[in-house]
Amino acid sequence: MDAGALGAGLAAIRVHLAGRTGPLLMSQRGGPMPRQEIARSLARLARGAGLPPLTPHMLRHTAATLAILHGGPDGQGAPVEQVQEMLGHSVITTTMRYVHAAGRVERSAVHGLAAALRRREGSA
Repeated sequence: MDAGALGAGLAAIRVHLAGRTGPLLMSQRGGPMPRQEIARSLARLARGAGLPPLTPHMLRHTAATLAILHGGPDGQGAPVEQVQEMLGHSVITTTMRYVHAAGRVERSAVHGLAAALRRREGSA
């Protein structure tokens, strides 16, 4: 996935979520989906897609790292303050961990996941 496609995807997500309040994931009963159900569903979906095991925290970390790397409107990195707000961090030093992690992305799970997704896209 190139930076342009990633930026377009992030823009589409922002439009979809704009003005939205309440839980992002809903249960079949209409309430917030319990954390355990989210984790089980994510693990099942990853397994079905032939991906390594995934957790909600891994997706949060991936989203933050990708935003730091490519989340700006021009496909460049998003401002750290924007990522801080997205993650709900009260202090910027917590968010800065993702800036440092972004520098090591080639050796991280984020890179491995992106490579697995690219392989999967190529075989589809």
